[in-house]
Amino acid sequence: MSAAIGLNSVGDSGSGSRLFERASRRRAPRDQPRPVRPNSSRCAVVAGSGDLTRDDALQAVYARCRRAIELGADELLIDLSGATRADSKAVAMLSAVAQRARRARIPVEVRCGRVVRDWMRVCRVERFFNLREA
Repeated sequence: MSAAIGLNSVGDSGSGSRLFERASRRRAPRDQPRPVRPNSSRCAVVAGSGDLTRDDALQAVYARCRRAIELGADELLIDLSGATRADSKAVAMLSAVAQRARRARIPVEVRCGRVVRDWMRVCRVERFFNLREA
């Protein structure tokens, strides 16, 4: 199985997502000035699916997330709902992304299935994430 990964700057994730509802509203300026278009928001969507126990799949998801943060996305959605396998390395990758995004003051939402959520419970980090059941 391979990992499918994509980055979407449009932020179309469907209804029911508080992350993208907040993104559609105008935001207050941050401490560090950035060029902002008046009525738009940059939402990055990073999707990972398949076997997330493989190092190359995790590195690809992490690289896409890091790139979105470096480009100054206003919000980040990590969609792992298509993951068929996961382990503690996937949780560590999510924790690293969340920490990097927190430093950049970017909210992160994680959409995941039962596989990833169970590993987050095992690692006792579920409460640190804004999780959505997929």
